[in-house]
Amino acid sequence: IRQHHKTILFYKEQIERFPEAPRNYLELMNNLLVDHRIAEAKETLEKYRKLKGCSEQRIRIYELRIAVCEGNRKHADPLAKAMLADYPNDAKILFALGGYYADCEEYEEAIKLFEQSYEAGAEPHYVDALQAMAVLYEIRKEYKEAIRMQERVLQTLKEE
Repeated sequence: IRQHHKTILFYKEQIERFPEAPRNYLELMNNLLVDHRIAEAKETLEKYRKLKGCSEQRIRIYELRIAVCEGNRKHADPLAKAMLADYPNDAKILFALGGYYADCEEYEEAIKLFEQSYEAGAEPHYVDALQAMAVLYEIRKEYKEAIRMQERVLQTLKEE
């Protein structure tokens, strides 16, 4: 049994109590996908899709995450390419795509997308993309670049 069962139950309860709160659906899907409960994640995405105020970008991100969880690169790759074409300057989409390519061990593409995500973000910048690049450089044993990314994190935190 996976460790997210209680968290999943919590968010299912939150959705029952607060069915109009979009964030609960997203948190539920996050935990369902980590536990590979794909059918339930798909059902949750369909419920989220019907909510007033749901985010089209989030729908696209979770469609991609579900395809990844299914191990379906043939479906996921076209979704990723379409997302990039439709949202070429959206920091959240670029960050999600960076994560997708990192999961596929296509680190060069992931780093490129994380950099674009950071640059597309408004000030004060989130530093998640820089931290992600640092991890990928470390995986590739490019320690000077990993350190450079951490220095950029510190610089961003100081200046912004």
